[in-house]
Amino acid sequence: MPPELAVKAAFLHDIGHYTWYGEDGEWNFHSYKENDIHAIKGAERAHKLLIRLGEDRKSAKEIALAILLHTDSYLPSGDLQLTPLQMVVSQADEANEEPDGLHHYRMIDEKEALQRIRDLDELVQQTSKAYEKQSS
Repeated sequence: MPPELAVKAAFLHDIGHYTWYGEDGEWNFHSYKENDIHAIKGAERAHKLLIRLGEDRKSAKEIALAILLHTDSYLPSGDLQLTPLQMVVSQADEANEEPDGLHHYRMIDEKEALQRIRDLDELVQQTSKAYEKQSS
């Protein structure tokens, strides 16, 4: 799979999150689990954003579908046949899970965030070159 698609889907996979707070101001994890549709909202928002930014329509659809299927929190039980891109985004989402959704509140220093993005950009460029050579 093209590394750029995986990175875009990974960055955008939780763009549809809404916060679910109780009357006490605390995250209501039970209500969130019962009523969550962030993947549906996120797939729609990501697709619109990607198209507006000039992404190829086929790629935008692939990314949106990976976002839609990155979690099973709202899906009926059963087996889905996920594409490699969908599996990568789903596994990446599970990799940083913390109890009660605490991973959504993790804070990092702005300098560190910028360095991580630069490092990721370099890695994506290297991986994309290798992917293109392999695909030729």
